[in-house]
Amino acid sequence: MGMSKGRFLGLLIGLLLALGAAEFLGRLKTSSDRHLPRTPNLEVQLYPEQAELFGIRGETRHTTSSIGLRGPEPKTTDRLHILCVGGSTTACEYLDDQETWPQLLAAQFPETPTWVGNAGLSGHRAIDHVTLLSKLLDEQKPLDVVILLAGINDLAVAAEGRQDTEPKPTSSAQIRRVFHSQPRDFSLWPPAQTGIYAWLQGLRSGRWEVAALEDPAAGSYAQRRKVRSEHLPPSATLPSLDKALAAFEEHLTWSCRAAARRGVRPVILTQPFLWGAEETICAQRCWFGWSGALPWENPSAYIPLSEMKQGMHAFNRRARLVAAREQALLVDLDHLNGNPDLFYDDCHFNEAGAKAVAQAVGKALRSSAPDLFRR
Repeated sequence: MGMSKGRFLGLLIGLLLALGAAEFLGRLKTSSDRHLPRTPNLEVQLYPEQAELFGIRGETRHTTSSIGLRGPEPKTTDRLHILCVGGSTTACEYLDDQETWPQLLAAQFPETPTWVGNAGLSGHRAIDHVTLLSKLLDEQKPLDVVILLAGINDLAVAAEGRQDTEPKPTSSAQIRRVFHSQPRDFSLWPPAQTGIYAWLQGLRSGRWEVAALEDPAAGSYAQRRKVRSEHLPPSATLPSLDKALAAFEEHLTWSCRAAARRGVRPVILTQPFLWGAEETICAQRCWFGWSGALPWENPSAYIPLSEMKQGMHAFNRRARLVAAREQALLVDLDHLNGNPDLFYDDCHFNEAGAKAVAQAVGKALRSSAPDLFRR
């Protein structure tokens, strides 16, 4: 029995109304007057086990502000404004909001009301920092200092042997990949410019972000270490880093110059690491050095940690070169290398490690940029 014209017309109108409502809600939920690095107003409670994350105790509260950064909302009474940019060693995902090194840095200046925004994002490399700063340097006002902690993810991708074609740092595709949400010009065609598409993309991004944070006992770390142990002794070698180092230098240079042009002081940190500690400690905590695929995608082999250590030294040397050439403040964290009290794995800081970083950066800012505190 066929459908009557009236019923068909009613269903069509209902479908169009539903699509219209979805489009309206999609635009409402994904529109923003600025670029947001992360889901705004996120709140996740974690319960990391010290057996997996040495040196992290108790529950962890992980939140973001209305502007998509870890850290407090900016206040009109703040006199010093600092933005921290990096990967997961800046994000400090498993540390409580008040125990990350960016927030401990704010506490180093009790006499100067200081806002520190944490724009660290897991997996981000120097190219992603360019993308991030291409928008935030103009949108986050006022801003006095940008702190860059980069290199570990550039090394990891180069060590893996990934041959991805590098995107242009400021291409629309790269901007969509780096930012959770951004100002949009919506239209009904093509589909990628609709509110519905943006909403679905945001939901997928949000699910990934929460999933990355809601491994409450950090059980994934045990699995990553297990995969590495099954590939010992290491049989891969670190490939040439020439191309990765050149790109790293180019992108770090761009970030420093972009900040300086806007009157923002660039600060570069070297990336410290656990490699070089006692072999038994590294065997218990480390999982870096995968080759051929990511640890959760069945890597073919692993690279000796001694080679990863030399690779990180190469990136840190390049960071020092950029800092000297661009007259950026360098905070060399080499003195933290190999200290088992400061890291819960290859490079991520525990509570004591975050405190050590904050103290080193705070001391360097006070001694090298005293004018920041005379406002």
